[in-house]
Amino acid sequence: METVTQSAVRRSAHPYHIYDAIQQQPDRIAQLLENTGAEIERAAEAAASRRRLVLAGIGSSYHAALIGAHFL
Repeated sequence: METVTQSAVRRSAHPYHIYDAIQQQPDRIAQLLENTGAEIERAAEAAASRRRLVLAGIGSSYHAALIGAHFL
């Protein structure tokens, strides 16, 4: 899995790093799917074969778990 360092993040003239990170999300998601598609497929198959799946998180990951539960 590739680790993205702060120096690898493209910066714009905007003063906030979070703004740049949000703007880059579509490209980063496409890159993630391109590089890890097989692993994601295996994880989806493993999750689909379970009778029950528990999603948990704190903070931002909690909200991601809520969205994940919605799509299940």
